[in-house]
Amino acid sequence: MRIRIETLPEPGFAVSVGPSKMTLLAYADYTRRDGEETRLGVWEVECKTCGEPFTTRMTSHILPETKRCEKHRRPVRGASK
Repeated sequence: MRIRIETLPEPGFAVSVGPSKMTLLAYADYTRRDGEETRLGVWEVECKTCGEPFTTRMTSHILPETKRCEKHRRPVRGASK
């Protein structure tokens, strides 16, 4: 489920979604594959499994969907081992 943000928050904005706390650290400029310039939100998220913080980037107007750190992320279907 994607959660949209109507007004872009300032860095330092924090929100809890279920057991996960997310804090916006900064915005980063990003060039998409089609060459269009955009901004991504850089978020610190508490891992749903171990509670350790990790960073992830997401489109600036959507909260991150990633709730687990790299160590606890589920394997992607169809990915080779």
